[in-house]
Amino acid sequence: EALAPELAARLRLPPRPMGGSGETANNTRYGPDDFSVRGGASFRMVLDVGEWDAARMTNSPGQSADPDSVHFDDLLAPWAELDSRPLLYSRQAVEAATVERIELRPQGARRRTISSLQRRQAMGPRSRC
Repeated sequence: EALAPELAARLRLPPRPMGGSGETANNTRYGPDDFSVRGGASFRMVLDVGEWDAARMTNSPGQSADPDSVHFDDLLAPWAELDSRPLLYSRQAVEAATVERIELRPQGARRRTISSLQRRQAMGPRSRC
């Protein structure tokens, strides 16, 4: 089903010049008629397994699928410029960087908090590799 024209216009993103080809580390595909980028990696990350909070990432066009959010297309320019942002892992780093928290619950559900001990007990014994 086609999108309503107003919604389609809100979801349309501006074109961004970008290098790369199928034979480069920045793997992209482009149209032979006008060399516009037609495809490529929308999410990239570099991980440091010795220091997880030093990881970097980019996600195009942004962190939200909501065109009304400031995060809908906030990563498009950095993505096209091969820039990156922190990809935080530890609870401390994530909580320190959190600017908004959205909690989704089924309608009529009550909020339930369990302790880490209760969580471990519910999961049962774990095997170790």
